[in-house]
Amino acid sequence: MTVAYDDYFAKMTSYESATSTAESLIRNLSAFASPLFSDWKRCAISIHGQSTPMDMLANRQEIDGNHVPTPLEIKTALTSHFQAKKEASYAWGRLSEQEQKQLKPPPWLKK
Repeated sequence: MTVAYDDYFAKMTSYESATSTAESLIRNLSAFASPLFSDWKRCAISIHGQSTPMDMLANRQEIDGNHVPTPLEIKTALTSHFQAKKEASYAWGRLSEQEQKQLKPPPWLKK
């Protein structure tokens, strides 16, 4: 195995980790926002350390507000994902033709 081969695997691992992080943050954002978009008048938001009037919780969908990512967290995740994808693409290009034939190409390069 060459240094380029090892580097490609390291960059793909970073890409997969960055993808997983971004997807998790977007899932958390969606879980929080979707009920609000559907019918915000029938929602109550639950946050640790914050009280919600008990009569407000009756007949309302309780939404967990404890795992809502901040815009900065989302921006950081998207930037990390972009950078990891770019680095993995470069690493793929540094592989020999023979090594590329032995490996699965990155998902965004599939033909």
